[in-house]
Amino acid sequence: MENNLLKLLQSDSITSFIKENGMENTKTLALKFNGKVNFNLILACEQIELRQKAAQKLPQWVKAECGFTRRAYEQCTAEKVALFRSKLINSKKTLDLTAGLGVDAWALAQKNIEVTVVERNGELRALLDWNFKKLGATISLRPEFDALETVQNIKADEFDTVFFDPDRRPDEIRTNNLHAYSPNPIEIVNALGQKVNQVFIKLSPMVDITALKADIPAINSVGIISLKNEMKEVLAIIDYQKPAGFSVFIAEADNETIQHTQDYTSIEKIEPQPLKSYLIEPPVGVIKVQLSGEWGKTFNLHPISIGSTLLTAENKTDCPGRWFQIIEVLKYKPNQIKTYLKANGISKANISCRNFGIKPEEIKKSFKLNDGGSVYLFFTTLLNDERVCIVTKKA
Repeated sequence: MENNLLKLLQSDSITSFIKENGMENTKTLALKFNGKVNFNLILACEQIELRQKAAQKLPQWVKAECGFTRRAYEQCTAEKVALFRSKLINSKKTLDLTAGLGVDAWALAQKNIEVTVVERNGELRALLDWNFKKLGATISLRPEFDALETVQNIKADEFDTVFFDPDRRPDEIRTNNLHAYSPNPIEIVNALGQKVNQVFIKLSPMVDITALKADIPAINSVGIISLKNEMKEVLAIIDYQKPAGFSVFIAEADNETIQHTQDYTSIEKIEPQPLKSYLIEPPVGVIKVQLSGEWGKTFNLHPISIGSTLLTAENKTDCPGRWFQIIEVLKYKPNQIKTYLKANGISKANISCRNFGIKPEEIKKSFKLNDGGSVYLFFTTLLNDERVCIVTKKA
């Protein structure tokens, strides 16, 4: 399929068709031109559709008129995330073991890092070469098709950094089991030994960090990277030049900032406090690694109960996260809550359940609430295991 795609991309008439119809509905195009063109209309329409989808995720790639395959596009990193991550990698020569569409390698090359890639899919390798030329990126391609074979073949100090993004659905079934990833991160790290200074492994946001550290003890840092408050990846880092330890940092690719770094060898117990005027929901990365209390301490915020991801403060500050002004705190007595909602004309609300034991869908059904509106209801547990509904609005 990809070889046909390359022929399509190399044809002036077909590229003109894609340009001229770049904003059109592809289903309409397929019907309109069915039987009227002498090229693969399905592939042409797919390129138009993928470029439309990629306009926000990969704007520079769309501008350069790069080619996409559906699976490679779906699995690739967003430009902003890849460019931000590249700033965390201090390297002169990097080996990318899982090129895919090539976004990660391209981002590294923007830092004048000498990048070499491995890609097991022969047809995708040809598309990589095409895209890199369109982007004006100088990136080398290893002769090997297999990541593990490559790692076994490279010499010590041939590269100072290795990066890879293992396939989390090699058999079309998504998994969070590291042993089922392709390539297997544990095998890669073991085979590498200390041939390089650093190893960066891009992983799913769903990965269990505790299990990750147990499976790969050499990991001494983990990054939680978000974009527009949506968690995009867990970045596991092995730095053989740093002393033993384990830390986690939380970063936002939007503004290219690291919001919080926590040394797991020195976590303090953060005491909860009663509700104040504001309720704060930390960034998603903070919640993921269960560091809400530690993160909040930096901004003089306090958890509302032991282990809660929700924080409270008397005065609003400009720290990250979502801030809500507390309007009312209702004990979880369904009839009383129904009376309050009716009296205040609340028929729709944004529902969040934290440490509560009931799902938002059940809450909406029980109280006959629709999604949306300006009211935010937090069903949660306070000190002394008191279950409440906190009525708020965005601050």
